[in-house]
Amino acid sequence: MPAESTLATTSSSAKKYWFLLMILPVGLAIGVVTSLVSHLRQDQKANEVVKFSQSIDLESLTDSANKMTTYIGERHLESEEGQLAMLQMASFLQGELSPQNSGLVVHKDKGFPLEGRLWYHYWVNIEGKQSNNIHLVLTNYDGPKDTGESAKIASLIALIQSLGAETPPQSIRFVFAPKNQALGELIQEARLRCLLPEENCIRTTVIQTCDDVSLDAENDWFELPQSTELASLQGESSTALISHPTLMSGSQNDITEHRAKALFSATAKLRETLYQTASTASSEAAE
Repeated sequence: MPAESTLATTSSSAKKYWFLLMILPVGLAIGVVTSLVSHLRQDQKANEVVKFSQSIDLESLTDSANKMTTYIGERHLESEEGQLAMLQMASFLQGELSPQNSGLVVHKDKGFPLEGRLWYHYWVNIEGKQSNNIHLVLTNYDGPKDTGESAKIASLIALIQSLGAETPPQSIRFVFAPKNQALGELIQEARLRCLLPEENCIRTTVIQTCDDVSLDAENDWFELPQSTELASLQGESSTALISHPTLMSGSQNDITEHRAKALFSATAKLRETLYQTASTASSEAAE
């Protein structure tokens, strides 16, 4: 139905409705108004985004990782092909983290222009009880067509979806940056683009892939060596660069069952660690 017709119908219905109210007895009119208000409130609730949590699911985690490895090519800003793959990954992120799939909202910054396109930081906020205190969890969504890169993104998607209805002590903000760069620049740009002036970044955790790590090792998150440039960052003591054996780069194959199960455990462990960190920071702030 055309917009003009819809507006005309709505306007006509409203006039008829109020005309009926004028000729109805007062008591009946009050009842009709009450019914109308109740109906409008129900419509409003139906249109609101419903927050929900879904458990970290092994099958979905594996499927998400394999889709990226199979269908999305090498992502970079230096060629048309690389840029198209970047756009594919951005669409994939927004789809997987949409309100329909996570109950959350995907935000983006103003972007920066390059070759006639705008490239964005995407972020999802898990609002905490102390909402202006932010634990920034940061990674990049450019990168090679690689199982480790796919596992990294799939793990964070599953983690975000599992936190949909949670309210941690401090807010946790997941940021996907459009380009990997020197660590200090990566962090500073994310803080500049994805934090409001009144918000306080209490901690930054950067998640990256790793090289030459055996999956039969301890299978736990570990810190990567940090460059000396972090010394110039404000609050560098609250910055961590971490990885996991399941995020090892160097393969373009589907994720194996063994690796998928290890990634499932790693995602659950990271969820637990982020909650513990938020609780610790909240306790320290209260002292």
